[in-house]
Amino acid sequence: MMNSGANTLNNKSDKMNRSLEEAKQIVEKNFSILELPSHSVAHLLTTLYAENYSPDYCDKCFHSGIIVTIENGEVITEECSCKKYLKEQKKYKEALSKTNIPQKYHDFTIDMWVNIGRNEKEILSNKRSIQIIKNYIERIDTFRKRGYGLFICGPNGVGKTFLACEIGKAAVRAGYSVKFYTLAKIISLVLEGWYDEETRRETVRHIETCDFLIIDDCDKVYKSKSGIEVAIFDSMFRERLQWNRPVIFTSNVNSEQFSESFNHSIYSMFLETSAEVVLVGEDYRKKISEQIKKDILND
Repeated sequence: MMNSGANTLNNKSDKMNRSLEEAKQIVEKNFSILELPSHSVAHLLTTLYAENYSPDYCDKCFHSGIIVTIENGEVITEECSCKKYLKEQKKYKEALSKTNIPQKYHDFTIDMWVNIGRNEKEILSNKRSIQIIKNYIERIDTFRKRGYGLFICGPNGVGKTFLACEIGKAAVRAGYSVKFYTLAKIISLVLEGWYDEETRRETVRHIETCDFLIIDDCDKVYKSKSGIEVAIFDSMFRERLQWNRPVIFTSNVNSEQFSESFNHSIYSMFLETSAEVVLVGEDYRKKISEQIKKDILND
């Protein structure tokens, strides 16, 4: 974890210069004469602290990103934990930007989820559901290998998409490839690709081969008389099942009800690959709407 003196990545500024005089003062204040056997060593450290300054690095490394120790007159340097953290965060942000996970969920954490159960029974049910999701995140490597997915269902505004995105973000942090789509978007992308074979193949490849696929609102898709939408979904789900690639679904209806509008084989695949997680309670968006009203009145 970063030293408290470091700024967060969100506040990161462009790298700035530190004067040689400021760097010299750091060296004189923090290294004894015995540790600096020669003028050349002092000059080396002064240059190091001047040229590697960034306000985003921490106090421990004097905002240089480098930890310096001197042993028997030899200067030994290593990357500070704050610099490693910022590099990891940059890598994570870059990977997250490729997932299609909506921007609004990027900075949330699972602890921000609020149990909106309206009575003791609903609250207890939600506690069990959130524990399943937390366990899934904690053992994400295991469940990736097993191909286990989740079918998160419940009424509007209980946090289904929020929690699905938390799983996706945890997978990204663990180094896995993730894609987020609504089912309607997947159908649309594949159908549009019929007019461009190369585009279609690339779209299908991303959907079928990413480590974790999040399908949001899987019950909200128009089905034509031809049944092409069912065929696309069946083919995609079956391909991922055969290669043990997990799918995280969200839906307003449970898996059995969802499959009734598609086909029984899809329900059978749900049973083979996914644990159903039910969320219940009041639509939290009502509270958000009330807060927006207050904000407007108070501004």
